[in-house]
Order: sequence, then C-alpha cells, then structure tokens
Amino acid sequence: MTWIDGDCVSDIWDTLTPADKTRIVHELRTQIARLRKHTIGDHHAISAASGATISDPRIPWLREQPEVIESSPQFFKHVWLGLDISWNADTIRPAIQPLIEREDIPVVFCHGDVLPKNLILPGGLEKWRAGSESVVLIDWEYAGWMPLPWEALKATWLVVDRDEDEWYALMKEVFVDEEAELEADWLWRSKSRIVIL
Repeated sequence: MTWIDGDCVSDIWDTLTPADKTRIVHELRTQIARLRKHTIGDHHAISAASGATISDPRIPWLREQPEVIESSPQFFKHVWLGLDISWNADTIRPAIQPLIEREDIPVVFCHGDVLPKNLILPGGLEKWRAGSESVVLIDWEYAGWMPLPWEALKATWLVVDRDEDEWYALMKEVFVDEEAELEADWLWRSKSRIVIL
C-alpha cells in the first residue's frame, strides 16, 4: 500500500471551482478509459479483484447468497432484481429488461467505488492546480472484474436526487457512453421499491 499525500476531494468539495471539477472529470474519464483499454480483452469471470465472489454494498444480497456469475446478463439480473414483481412488471421492466439481456457487454477491471471520498488531489489542492499530476483513485476495496457499465452505476448509487446532485451530473460527463445504464439504474432505484441495505 502506498500513502498519497494530498487533499481528499470530499473534504474540499465546497472550495473546488468549476474549472477544478471539469479537470477532475477529464482526469477520471482518462484514467477509467485507460483501465478499460488495458483490461477489456481479458476474459475474466465476474468477480472481486481476488477472484472471490462479489461482496459489494450496492448488491448486498450477493453477500448473503454468494454465487459465481458467468455473464453480464446474469450479473445485471442481480443488480436490477425484482422486475417480475407485479408493480414493476408493466412499469420499469420494459425499460430495463433489454439492458439486462445484452450479451455484448465486456467484462473489464473496475475500481468499483469512484466517489469524492476516494479521490485525492496529490500534494493538496493548490499544488494539484499548479502541477500536472492527476487526481488519484484510492481505496480499491470493491475493485473487480465487472461488466463495463458497473463503474458508472457505482459512482452514482448514493445519489438521492439526481436533478439536484452535482456529483451525478459530473459522473454523466465521465461516463458518457453509459447514459442508458445510468437512466435504468435511476429508474430502478427510484421506482422498484427495493431497498438497498
């Protein structure tokens, strides 16, 4: 483990300028694209970084009943469960089911917890502003081999009001290719009546 001296983005959020936030978006987009590029060709099972079954707070039911997940459709059935429940079958299921059934979603290595609390500006805000070092992703506890859209879903899963939350808007800029999945996840989290505990 390496210590990164600097400011945690969550601690200084209110002092960041729009230009700072734009730079963070750009740096995250670049870093995540590189990570995906270097891992997209690998054929891995969907798993934690260690190869173990997934244990993640966004899908806590997998902790209680761990299973080996072989495909993206199988994974997304766990992410967006309960679509067959009567109040979901005719409402949110038609919008989400086609995204679940896609077989062409690659498995890539994901950080799994891209949130302000896990971003460090190396050397502190002023040094980062003046220098060329990129924001650093820390705390890889939830890293693993996941379907490509997972990083976007995890980066926004704690957002309560997407219209009022600046982080959600910024993550939509980072994950421009995952707009459909972000919409589906918001629909599921706001309408399914399934609580993530």
